[in-house]
Amino acid sequence: MWGHLWNADRISERNSRLSNNLDAPRTAVSDNALAMWGEVGFNINNYVGLDYLHRLEPFIRVDYYDTVFQPRDVLFDNPRFERTVFTGGLSYTFAKSVFIKLDYAYRNIATPDIRNESTINLAWGFVY
Repeated sequence: MWGHLWNADRISERNSRLSNNLDAPRTAVSDNALAMWGEVGFNINNYVGLDYLHRLEPFIRVDYYDTVFQPRDVLFDNPRFERTVFTGGLSYTFAKSVFIKLDYAYRNIATPDIRNESTINLAWGFVY
């Protein structure tokens, strides 16, 4: 997904004039943003002895996003806004209605000045 913001230079100029009393960032905004992702998973219920009511799906996912992608010449292309996230996990669904999902994600930030991040997520819910 690629996005382009028309008049980003005008918005940046107005942001720079915001009052300090607003406690809002007065930063420039980029003209372009880019995001890409891909995910692969496979239902292994038959391989582990589960019947058709169950879905057990290991998966991996890669996300890439850069919110300051190819900015105009006067704007610094700050590498801290370029990130790649690697995620792996397991999802279990029962009777096509209740699920639980556990995953681990590692977020790589394109600058060595900021530490990379690791997260563990657990989610559950209903499918309707």
